Amino acid sequence: MTRANARSGRETELNANSETELEPKPELESHPTPNATVSLDLHVHTEESYDCETPLVDVLERAAEAGLDGLCITDHDAIEQSLAAATIAPEYGLFAIPGVEVSTRDGHVLALGVETRPKPGRSFGETVAAIRSRGGIAIVPHPFRRSRHGVPADVIDDCDGIEVHNAMCVTGVRNRQAARFADDHGFAGVAGSDAHTARLVGRAVTDVHLEPAAGTDGDPTAIDRGRVLEAIADGRTTVRGGLASPASCVRKYAQNVSVKFRTGVRVGIGRLKTGNVD
Repeated sequence: MTRANARSGRETELNANSETELEPKPELESHPTPNATVSLDLHVHTEESYDCETPLVDVLERAAEAGLDGLCITDHDAIEQSLAAATIAPEYGLFAIPGVEVSTRDGHVLALGVETRPKPGRSFGETVAAIRSRGGIAIVPHPFRRSRHGVPADVIDDCDGIEVHNAMCVTGVRNRQAARFADDHGFAGVAGSDAHTARLVGRAVTDVHLEPAAGTDGDPTAIDRGRVLEAIADGRTTVRGGLASPASCVRKYAQNVSVKFRTGVRVGIGRLKTGNVD
């Protein structure tokens, strides 16, 4: 399927006021239909991110409880916990794609399917190329939202997908804007909880529709990573889920402000000590 056909394979189910948890997903059957579908949360953080304190094991336990088939740990500019997840996820009956949320000069990019971290601080285009050179796909999370390091629309000229449903969105307006942008430009659409606490894991889900050869016979741990990444980039996805509560979003933003303030203070003190002050 070409990128231009991605829009026909994507359906967005948004529930802007949902506070309910996703019901556990029934076990995959052994191919009663031509294709198999796996349910993934493609945007999750652990304590390796500067703005999260959630241990990896808590994330994996919650993913299993939520009925997911798998997930991708996408910590900020750090990949060790994601690599660990790819190794131990089968112990929880899960499939994990290694990845990382990369800070570029233009905003954040999710690198899905990489085992080494692309260097932060480069341009959006350079980062997309670096992700692909590592065998991964480049997804733009929470686009356009400058307060959350979203990549501007006029910069997104090439990528493998757009996060059209991010659970950390108060009203859903930005998600709808992202979905329209993806449709207009023929980009694949994905969903991610952007969870920074275990209880939000699985709040937004990408259902990836695999070709028959990628079947798992009901075993998520047997999923082929390459075929999943190919299906996502081809737009063989549907997205579903709800949003975090406004209180959760406010707490998250307040935490970010606090972290940035403390970081600024440490930097300022360091400059005073070294005499490196403008």
